[in-house]
Amino acid sequence: MKTELNWILTIFLTLTLTLTLLLACLVTLRERRLRRALQQVLKHILKRWRPHDSGMKNADSEHPANADHGRDSLRK
Repeated sequence: MKTELNWILTIFLTLTLTLTLLLACLVTLRERRLRRALQQVLKHILKRWRPHDSGMKNADSEHPANADHGRDSLRK
């Protein structure tokens, strides 16, 4: 249980640090194309990442029902 909490905390802190660095780069960049590219990366990260309630389970799956497991793969 403690190891699982450590992993969750590590992932959360890594994501937070990544988003903070991206935002800092967006603020300081003057080059329009680079700023636009970073905005697209940030938009993609925020669109793909969704918090989920670990208590909610799908009946036929081990994963939480509302977890994001690659929505793009469902479009094929």
